[in-house]
Amino acid sequence: MVGNGNYSIPSFTILIFGAILLPDLWLTLYSDFKKGRKSIGISEWNIENYANRNLTELRAEFDFNQVIK
Repeated sequence: MVGNGNYSIPSFTILIFGAILLPDLWLTLYSDFKKGRKSIGISEWNIENYANRNLTELRAEFDFNQVIK
């Protein structure tokens, strides 16, 4: 969440506790951070733009599998 621009207390809390409690997943956390930096920032999302859209359409628009690995 922090990699995607969500700079909030809960986001930093999750990041810190994840880093402390899951040291064996640091490479995964860093990889996910890089993917988040390359994706559309969730801070720019709002419910009005996406609430009435088809899930399949949204998945195609936000193809998270195409983000760098």
